[in-house]
Order: sequence, then C-alpha cells, then structure tokens
Amino acid sequence: MKKNLLLLMLLLINVLYVSAQHGTSAFSIEPNAGISWRDGGAIGGGVFLKGQLGLGNRSSVTLSAGYLSFGQDNKNTGKNDQVRLVPVMAGYKYSMGAFYIEPKVGVGEIGGRYDIGGDYARPSEFGLFYGLGAGWDFNRFYLELNLSTGAQSLESGQDRYLKNGQYLFSGIKAGFYFFKRQREKK
Repeated sequence: MKKNLLLLMLLLINVLYVSAQHGTSAFSIEPNAGISWRDGGAIGGGVFLKGQLGLGNRSSVTLSAGYLSFGQDNKNTGKNDQVRLVPVMAGYKYSMGAFYIEPKVGVGEIGGRYDIGGDYARPSEFGLFYGLGAGWDFNRFYLELNLSTGAQSLESGQDRYLKNGQYLFSGIKAGFYFFKRQREKK
C-alpha cells in the first residue's frame, strides 16, 4: 500500500512539474445560478472554486468544489424547504478555440432542510454528481451553461426533496480566473 501511494505521489509530481507539460493551467472562482427540474422549478445559486491543469493545446483536466442551494416551496404545507448540494467534481475540458465542452463527475453531500411541524429536519446523504457544461472562454473570464447536472443519492434517498433519489438542475456560471498560464511545448 505504501509503495502504491508513493508511486501515485511521484506520478502527480511528475505531471505538475515536468517542463514538457503544455497547455493552459488555471485557478478560478465560479458564481452559479440555476433552476431545478422539479415541479415548480426552484431557483438557486452558489459558488465553486475550480483548478485546471493543461494536458495539451486543446485539453485539460479540472477539479472543482463548491456549494449550491435551492429553495423549494412546498405547496401542500406552505413551507419553504431548502436543498443543499456540496459536490467535488473532476472533469475533462476540451477547447475548440474560445468555445469548450466539459463533462464532469464526482461525489459529495446532498442535504437540505424541511419543516416537520414546528421544527426542521436536516437530512444529509452521500451522492454521486455528474454534469455536462459548454462555455465560452475570453481573457480572464468565461461563461458556461450547465446543460444538465444531477445528483444521485447513493443512500436511501429523501423523497421530500429528491425524486427517485436524484436532483436534476440546469444553470449558468460566470467564472473569473485568479491566474491563467499558457505553457508552450518546448
């Protein structure tokens, strides 16, 4: 086990520091706005941090983590429930000029809050997250459409805010690069 861990660490160091590496490496912040696919289409938002490591002129791997919150008006009780999503996702970004597509997959927490008659229940579950984004990259900013993003509970599933154990939404994000470095092949 220790030998495998050491080999993995050496591989990561090699990927990060080899001078033959080329492509775009970056770190950014992404405010999000979205609408759920549930009845009534709850509106929500949040923020993500995203790292990007260039693999070549057109491709890079990404790692993002963040927080999203959606309000859910419960028409039966007149109460305002809340859905909370906290994913960590890895992706593959493929650029075609300034346009790009990025499929992502990861894990995280699916939680929420709902009224149970004068008090609030705050369930939390482990979930699988997935999504597909397409966007436009310009200078230090980018704009991305989350065409379809989902969270699938890997536990029992709270039917109160998860339909068949999943939560689906679409959205838009505007990102700002704190730093962006283009490495040329030598």
